[in-house]
Amino acid sequence: MKAYVFPGQGAQFVGMGKDLYENNPLAKEMFEKANEILGFRITDLMFAGTDEDLRQTKVTQPAIFLHSVILAKTLGDQFKPDMTAGHSLGEFSALVAAGALSFFRRRTCSGIQTCYGDAESLRSHPLDNGCRSGIAGRKSRRDLRKHRR
Repeated sequence: MKAYVFPGQGAQFVGMGKDLYENNPLAKEMFEKANEILGFRITDLMFAGTDEDLRQTKVTQPAIFLHSVILAKTLGDQFKPDMTAGHSLGEFSALVAAGALSFFRRRTCSGIQTCYGDAESLRSHPLDNGCRSGIAGRKSRRDLRKHRR
């Protein structure tokens, strides 16, 4: 069984994703789409910002999400997990990588929009010390319910 576990906040670093952006056309396209969706050039902060820039929740969460998902997507056919899991915000990356949530979809909720909205929510409620995790696998919800009984 092959599982991929996606990181949460705290895994960020200056320069994250830059190599992907510069060397993979799909990665560059996805990063540019994210810049458009978010309304600011997150790539500028990811590739050449400061540690302080990346510690801002509104930057950190979408940056880690983007790096994780884009890396998984650029692996193409080599990315064939039996299961994905994520720590905290990594749940969004896991869901997108597993195909349960889209990276981007017009007029509906998507991974990048959900992740950025979550970051904004956490920024406005900084004392909420909640914890979250997510797991996605090949089994359908019906199969999982059947096994719970």
